[in-house]
Amino acid sequence: MRCLRLIDPSLGEKVLQLATRNPPPHEEIWSFFRYGAPWGGHADGEISHKIPSPPTGNMTLHRQGLLSLLAEEMGPGHAEFDKKLASYSQTSSHVTIKFTDNTSVTTNLLIACDGIHSKVRAGMFGSDSPLSKPKLSSTGAYRALIPMDTALSIGGESARLSSISFGPGGYLITYPVSNGTKLNCGA
Repeated sequence: MRCLRLIDPSLGEKVLQLATRNPPPHEEIWSFFRYGAPWGGHADGEISHKIPSPPTGNMTLHRQGLLSLLAEEMGPGHAEFDKKLASYSQTSSHVTIKFTDNTSVTTNLLIACDGIHSKVRAGMFGSDSPLSKPKLSSTGAYRALIPMDTALSIGGESARLSSISFGPGGYLITYPVSNGTKLNCGA
């Protein structure tokens, strides 16, 4: 939040309005740790720990909502989506980014969040460098967005709370997004 407010004081407030929070009286809880199955004498759904929120409180956002807000704040012509980076070149004063659709853009900054097969990382370290190669971590995740009405019919009101449910051999992270209309799930 501090960084957003430094960019523009109103930006932090707009993100706060976009964020979904745990409903009262749980606003000051970042996440509930729950047993996700009967285990070790504990009941399914029993709360093990409550992790307090940072000073900004609990805030969850759907990535698309945040990106839309940031693009809107930058104004027309400053953000483009559905682009795939092919390569980039850099001088001391600018970066030229080339895309797979044969378009390019020149800017003063490139921030990369382009995933496991990163073209930016390959450009920085060379495509043959071990730093540019994906490395299997032997972990994986399944993700889903569930309509909140469906989540409430299955899990009751606790579906509205940010939670980490754990059990033998796995865990499930859930939190509401999109103004509480969807439940983000990761396992």
